[in-house]
Amino acid sequence: MDWLGTAANVASILTMLGGAVGVVLYRYGFHRREKKLEDYLLDISKNPQWPTDPGERTVDQLISELG
Repeated sequence: MDWLGTAANVASILTMLGGAVGVVLYRYGFHRREKKLEDYLLDISKNPQWPTDPGERTVDQLISELG
């Protein structure tokens, strides 16, 4: 049996699995951050900080609030 070929095949499969896990984790993180932003903006629109608050925020404000 060709051990070098077998090792190459195993390495190829592990690389593919690692890439798939990486894509899933990236998409989950993106979805989680997107959901956090949506929830924050929805909360602002329903519960304004002051009576005349239009609910608009700058990018800097959103970054500081959401981290």
